Amino acid sequence: KFNFYQVHWHSPSENTVDGKSFPLEAHFVHQLDDKALHGGYHRLAVIGLLYDLSTECNKVLDKFWDVFPKAKGVAPYAGD
Repeated sequence: KFNFYQVHWHSPSENTVDGKSFPLEAHFVHQLDDKALHGGYHRLAVIGLLYDLSTECNKVLDKFWDVFPKAKGVAPYAGD
């Protein structure tokens, strides 16, 4: 089992698709559920999401954007 650890962004993207860079890339970082690993950067699984610019709002992001913590730190998961 992996637990959500953190999210961070890169602008421009760190990765490319067929040589194409993107304006923004998010990394959703998860860590293996092992108390010995907490606080470190070991046994990670990262989901990368590449963003293109648009004049329209992203309906997927709109569903959870407001629940991101406003400040750096630890927040308990209160979802399903």
